[in-house]
Amino acid sequence: QYCIKAFVSEKAKLEMEQEEEHYVLSDIKHKVIILRNYSIEFRAEEELKDCEFYVLIQQFRILPMESNIITTPFCNKDYAVREKIEELWKSHVAVIDLKAMSCSDVSLTQLLNVVEEEN
Repeated sequence: QYCIKAFVSEKAKLEMEQEEEHYVLSDIKHKVIILRNYSIEFRAEEELKDCEFYVLIQQFRILPMESNIITTPFCNKDYAVREKIEELWKSHVAVIDLKAMSCSDVSLTQLLNVVEEEN
């Protein structure tokens, strides 16, 4: 069992406050929520250690019960997840490196090497 960082979109916050007259966004801590519309996102940074997966919540519903508070590790610490983060980070760095080079500085061999690494 893992936990993951989540961000609530402004639209989801406004919808929740309109539908749930008894709650404000800060009330969702330790509540059971149903995710109706969400996506798993990847935050790419210059440093590998700063990269992470997170959930972007577009629509949700609060249930009137509290969850049992259990200390669980973040999913981004899992070995398989760390491997995927490293793979995506390498791809991100390669794209940044390509953008940093001007067209005249890039050889066909360099472009093919990047494509090969991504596959």
